[in-house]
Amino acid sequence: MSLRPERIADYLKKEISNIILQKVRDPRLQSIVINHITVSPDISIAKVYYSSYEDKVELNEKILSKFSGMIRSEISKSMKIKRVPKIIFVFDKTPEEADNIENLLKNIK
Repeated sequence: MSLRPERIADYLKKEISNIILQKVRDPRLQSIVINHITVSPDISIAKVYYSSYEDKVELNEKILSKFSGMIRSEISKSMKIKRVPKIIFVFDKTPEEADNIENLLKNIK
């Protein structure tokens, strides 16, 4: 198994986080946190799993899908590969599920 998709995922996580914080001026995206990224073995698709401090999940997903082209363009300027993967944003429910489990465990005590 190649480590290349993993290295690209690490690079994309840093770059996408920086782009959202510094270049995207939409205040609705300021509460977004990139949790992790998976890249397909052929480097054609990158799934970006994110969470948000606000409850506007559908709104954030629509906005992010609109900005995905701009983000991909910005990444292509700094990334030294022939083909930048298509970026797909997916809401990550893991933090919410972890909170629910933690609350359940507290109630058991």
